[in-house]
Amino acid sequence: MRKFFTALVVIPLGLIFIVFAVANRHFVTVSFDPFNATDPAIAVSMPLFAVIISVAILGVAAGGVATWFRQRRWRRAARHHEADARRARAEAADLRAAAAVSRLQSHQLGGLEQTRVNAEGNQVTTWQTEIPMRNAHDIVPLQVKIQREDTPGQNSSEAEHDNSEHPETREKIWRIELAFDLEPLGPLQVQAQLLRGTLSSQLWAQRPESAALIGQELEHLRERLLACGLAVGELACNHGAPPQGPRTTLEQRWIDENA
Repeated sequence: MRKFFTALVVIPLGLIFIVFAVANRHFVTVSFDPFNATDPAIAVSMPLFAVIISVAILGVAAGGVATWFRQRRWRRAARHHEADARRARAEAADLRAAAAVSRLQSHQLGGLEQTRVNAEGNQVTTWQTEIPMRNAHDIVPLQVKIQREDTPGQNSSEAEHDNSEHPETREKIWRIELAFDLEPLGPLQVQAQLLRGTLSSQLWAQRPESAALIGQELEHLRERLLACGLAVGELACNHGAPPQGPRTTLEQRWIDENA
Protein backbone atom coordinates (compact mmCIF):
# COMPACT_ATOMS: atom_id res chain seq x y z
CA MET A 1 0.00 0.00 0.00
CA ARG A 2 2.86 2.41 0.81
CA LYS A 3 4.46 1.74 -2.57
CA PHE A 4 1.14 2.45 -4.28
CA PHE A 5 0.75 5.86 -2.61
CA THR A 6 4.41 6.68 -3.30
CA ALA A 7 3.91 5.94 -6.99
CA LEU A 8 0.65 7.91 -6.93
CA VAL A 9 2.60 11.02 -5.83
CA VAL A 10 5.94 10.55 -7.61
CA ILE A 11 4.64 9.69 -11.09
CA PRO A 12 2.49 12.87 -11.51
CA LEU A 13 5.33 15.03 -10.12
CA GLY A 14 7.73 13.43 -12.60
CA LEU A 15 5.37 14.14 -15.49
CA ILE A 16 4.98 17.76 -14.37
CA PHE A 17 8.76 18.14 -14.14
CA ILE A 18 9.26 16.76 -17.65
CA VAL A 19 6.59 19.05 -19.13
CA PHE A 20 8.09 22.05 -17.30
CA ALA A 21 11.61 21.22 -18.49
CA VAL A 22 10.54 20.84 -22.12
CA ALA A 23 8.53 24.09 -22.07
CA ASN A 24 11.44 26.08 -20.52
CA ARG A 25 14.39 24.46 -22.23
CA HIS A 26 15.69 27.67 -23.85
CA PHE A 27 18.97 29.02 -22.48
CA VAL A 28 19.28 32.15 -20.38
CA THR A 29 22.31 33.97 -19.01
CA VAL A 30 22.67 34.08 -15.26
CA SER A 31 24.91 36.99 -14.20
CA PHE A 32 26.86 37.28 -10.94
CA ASP A 33 28.30 40.73 -11.78
CA PRO A 34 26.20 43.54 -10.23
CA PHE A 35 28.23 46.31 -11.89
CA ASN A 36 28.05 45.34 -15.58
CA ALA A 37 24.74 43.92 -16.71
CA THR A 38 25.52 44.03 -20.47
CA ASP A 39 28.89 42.30 -20.30
CA PRO A 40 29.17 40.59 -16.94
CA ALA A 41 32.53 39.30 -15.78
CA ILE A 42 30.94 36.25 -14.16
CA ALA A 43 28.03 34.70 -16.00
CA VAL A 44 26.64 31.25 -16.67
CA SER A 45 24.42 30.21 -19.54
CA MET A 46 21.97 27.42 -18.74
CA PRO A 47 18.40 26.31 -19.51
CA LEU A 48 15.68 28.25 -17.76
CA PHE A 49 14.22 25.17 -16.04
CA ALA A 50 17.64 24.38 -14.57
CA VAL A 51 17.89 27.86 -13.11
CA ILE A 52 14.44 27.65 -11.51
CA ILE A 53 15.01 24.16 -10.10
CA SER A 54 18.47 25.10 -8.77
CA VAL A 55 17.04 28.13 -6.98
CA ALA A 56 14.26 26.00 -5.48
CA ILE A 57 16.77 23.42 -4.23
CA LEU A 58 18.95 26.10 -2.67
CA GLY A 59 15.90 27.63 -0.97
CA VAL A 60 14.85 24.28 0.53
CA ALA A 61 18.42 23.61 1.73
CA ALA A 62 18.69 27.08 3.30
CA GLY A 63 15.35 26.65 5.05
CA GLY A 64 16.40 23.26 6.40
CA VAL A 65 19.69 24.63 7.78
CA ALA A 66 17.89 27.57 9.42
CA THR A 67 15.34 25.23 11.00
CA TRP A 68 18.11 22.93 12.27
CA PHE A 69 19.82 25.86 14.01
CA ARG A 70 16.55 27.09 15.52
CA GLN A 71 15.76 23.65 16.97
CA ARG A 72 19.16 23.27 18.56
CA ARG A 73 17.93 23.91 22.11
CA TRP A 74 15.07 21.44 21.68
CA ARG A 75 17.50 18.74 20.57
CA ARG A 76 19.68 19.47 23.58
CA ALA A 77 16.67 19.20 25.89
CA ALA A 78 15.59 15.96 24.20
CA ARG A 79 19.07 14.48 24.76
CA HIS A 80 18.93 15.42 28.44
CA HIS A 81 15.47 13.89 28.83
CA GLU A 82 16.56 10.71 27.08
CA ALA A 83 19.59 10.41 29.36
CA ASP A 84 17.33 10.92 32.41
CA ALA A 85 14.93 8.26 31.12
CA ARG A 86 17.79 5.80 30.62
CA ARG A 87 19.03 6.42 34.16
CA ALA A 88 15.51 5.99 35.55
CA ARG A 89 15.04 2.70 33.68
CA ALA A 90 18.40 1.43 34.93
CA GLU A 91 17.55 2.42 38.52
CA ALA A 92 14.14 0.74 38.26
CA ALA A 93 15.74 -2.45 36.93
CA ASP A 94 18.26 -2.41 39.79
CA LEU A 95 15.47 -1.92 42.33
CA ARG A 96 13.45 -4.80 40.86
CA ALA A 97 16.49 -7.06 40.91
CA ALA A 98 17.32 -6.08 44.50
CA ALA A 99 13.71 -6.67 45.57
CA ALA A 100 13.71 -10.09 43.90
CA VAL A 101 16.96 -11.06 45.65
CA SER A 102 15.61 -9.81 48.99
CA ARG A 103 12.42 -11.83 48.57
CA LEU A 104 14.42 -14.91 47.62
CA GLN A 105 16.67 -14.56 50.65
CA SER A 106 13.74 -14.01 52.99
CA HIS A 107 11.85 -17.01 51.64
CA GLN A 108 14.95 -19.16 51.90
CA LEU A 109 14.79 -18.42 55.62
CA GLY A 110 11.03 -18.89 55.72
CA GLY A 111 11.22 -21.98 53.52
CA LEU A 112 12.74 -24.19 56.20
CA GLU A 113 10.84 -27.35 57.00
CA GLN A 114 7.65 -26.70 58.98
CA THR A 115 5.68 -29.49 60.57
CA ARG A 116 2.17 -29.34 62.01
CA VAL A 117 -0.88 -31.56 62.56
CA ASN A 118 -3.96 -30.75 60.48
CA ALA A 119 -7.63 -31.05 61.47
CA GLU A 120 -7.73 -34.74 60.46
CA GLY A 121 -4.85 -35.53 62.80
CA ASN A 122 -2.37 -36.10 59.98
CA GLN A 123 1.14 -34.75 60.19
CA VAL A 124 1.85 -32.19 57.44
CA THR A 125 5.37 -31.08 56.57
CA THR A 126 5.67 -27.95 54.42
CA TRP A 127 8.48 -26.45 52.37
CA GLN A 128 7.93 -23.11 50.67
CA THR A 129 9.91 -20.56 48.72
CA GLU A 130 9.65 -17.87 46.07
CA ILE A 131 11.75 -17.98 42.91
CA PRO A 132 12.26 -14.86 40.74
CA MET A 133 11.68 -15.41 37.01
CA ARG A 134 12.46 -13.03 34.17
CA ASN A 135 9.56 -12.34 31.82
CA ALA A 136 10.80 -9.98 29.08
CA HIS A 137 11.89 -6.86 31.04
CA ASP A 138 10.03 -7.74 34.24
CA ILE A 139 10.93 -9.91 37.23
CA VAL A 140 7.99 -12.20 38.06
CA PRO A 141 7.88 -14.15 41.36
CA LEU A 142 7.05 -17.86 41.23
CA GLN A 143 5.57 -18.94 44.56
CA VAL A 144 6.17 -22.60 45.40
CA LYS A 145 4.78 -24.65 48.29
CA ILE A 146 5.44 -28.39 48.72
CA GLN A 147 3.61 -30.47 51.33
CA ARG A 148 3.96 -34.04 52.53
CA GLU A 149 1.08 -35.44 54.57
CA ASP A 150 1.68 -38.50 56.79
CA THR A 151 -0.68 -40.54 58.89
CA PRO A 152 -0.87 -39.70 62.62
CA GLY A 153 2.10 -40.58 64.75
CA GLN A 154 4.39 -41.30 61.79
CA ASN A 155 7.36 -39.25 60.66
CA SER A 156 9.75 -39.92 57.85
CA SER A 157 12.34 -41.89 59.89
CA GLU A 158 9.69 -44.07 61.56
CA ALA A 159 8.01 -44.71 58.22
CA GLU A 160 11.30 -45.85 56.68
CA HIS A 161 12.00 -48.08 59.74
CA ASP A 162 8.53 -49.63 59.69
CA ASN A 163 8.42 -50.07 55.93
CA SER A 164 7.89 -53.83 56.06
CA GLU A 165 5.71 -54.02 59.16
CA HIS A 166 3.01 -51.37 58.62
CA PRO A 167 2.74 -50.51 54.94
CA GLU A 168 -0.72 -49.03 55.44
CA THR A 169 0.57 -46.41 57.91
CA ARG A 170 3.37 -45.23 55.63
CA GLU A 171 1.07 -43.82 52.99
CA LYS A 172 2.09 -40.29 52.08
CA ILE A 173 0.33 -37.63 50.08
CA TRP A 174 2.55 -35.17 48.23
CA ARG A 175 1.13 -31.85 47.17
CA ILE A 176 2.65 -28.91 45.31
CA GLU A 177 1.14 -25.48 44.79
CA LEU A 178 2.41 -22.91 42.29
CA ALA A 179 1.28 -19.31 41.80
CA PHE A 180 2.59 -16.90 39.16
CA ASP A 181 1.48 -14.16 36.82
CA LEU A 182 2.83 -14.31 33.26
CA GLU A 183 1.61 -12.29 30.32
CA PRO A 184 -0.39 -12.87 28.18
CA LEU A 185 -1.95 -15.66 30.27
CA GLY A 186 -2.40 -13.59 33.41
CA PRO A 187 -2.52 -14.92 37.00
CA LEU A 188 -2.28 -18.74 37.13
CA GLN A 189 -2.33 -21.17 40.02
CA VAL A 190 -1.58 -24.87 40.01
CA GLN A 191 -2.34 -27.51 42.62
CA ALA A 192 -0.98 -31.03 42.02
CA GLN A 193 -1.27 -34.12 44.21
CA LEU A 194 0.56 -37.45 44.15
CA LEU A 195 -1.27 -40.26 45.97
CA ARG A 196 -0.55 -43.98 45.60
CA GLY A 197 1.49 -43.33 42.51
CA THR A 198 -1.28 -41.38 40.75
CA LEU A 199 -0.81 -37.73 39.80
CA SER A 200 -3.81 -35.39 39.63
CA SER A 201 -3.88 -31.64 39.16
CA GLN A 202 -6.20 -28.66 39.22
CA LEU A 203 -5.35 -25.37 37.47
CA TRP A 204 -7.00 -21.99 37.90
CA ALA A 205 -6.77 -19.08 35.47
CA GLN A 206 -8.34 -15.70 36.25
CA ARG A 207 -8.78 -14.88 32.55
CA PRO A 208 -11.46 -16.91 30.76
CA GLU A 209 -9.51 -17.05 27.49
CA SER A 210 -6.49 -18.44 29.33
CA ALA A 211 -8.64 -21.08 31.05
CA ALA A 212 -10.07 -22.14 27.69
CA LEU A 213 -6.62 -22.33 26.09
CA ILE A 214 -5.17 -24.41 28.93
CA GLY A 215 -8.21 -26.70 28.91
CA GLN A 216 -7.61 -27.47 25.24
CA GLU A 217 -4.03 -28.58 26.02
CA LEU A 218 -4.81 -30.84 29.00
CA GLU A 219 -5.13 -34.00 26.91
CA HIS A 220 -1.74 -33.31 25.38
CA LEU A 221 -0.35 -32.87 28.91
CA ARG A 222 -1.92 -36.18 29.95
CA GLU A 223 -0.28 -37.95 27.00
CA ARG A 224 3.11 -36.49 27.89
CA LEU A 225 2.78 -37.55 31.54
CA LEU A 226 1.71 -41.07 30.56
CA ALA A 227 4.66 -41.27 28.19
CA CYS A 228 6.92 -40.50 31.17
CA GLY A 229 5.53 -43.54 32.99
CA LEU A 230 3.23 -41.69 35.40
CA ALA A 231 -0.26 -42.75 36.36
CA VAL A 232 -2.52 -39.76 35.72
CA GLY A 233 -5.77 -39.06 37.48
CA GLU A 234 -7.91 -35.94 37.09
CA LEU A 235 -6.59 -32.97 35.12
CA ALA A 236 -8.81 -29.90 35.03
CA CYS A 237 -8.57 -26.18 34.46
CA ASN A 238 -11.03 -23.79 36.08
CA HIS A 239 -11.80 -20.12 35.61
CA GLY A 240 -11.28 -18.07 38.74
CA ALA A 241 -9.27 -18.70 41.89
CA PRO A 242 -8.87 -21.75 44.13
CA PRO A 243 -10.73 -21.85 47.47
CA GLN A 244 -7.76 -20.62 49.55
CA GLY A 245 -7.62 -17.24 47.78
CA PRO A 246 -6.07 -15.40 44.85
CA ARG A 247 -2.53 -16.73 45.42
CA THR A 248 -0.64 -19.48 47.17
CA THR A 249 -0.58 -18.74 50.89
CA LEU A 250 2.97 -18.65 52.26
CA GLU A 251 2.78 -19.36 55.96
CA GLN A 252 5.87 -17.29 56.73
CA ARG A 253 6.36 -13.99 54.89
CA TRP A 254 9.29 -11.93 56.07
CA ILE A 255 9.00 -9.07 53.53
CA ASP A 256 5.88 -7.55 52.05
CA GLU A 257 6.66 -7.32 48.33
CA ASN A 258 4.29 -4.35 48.00
CA ALA A 259 6.05 -2.37 50.74
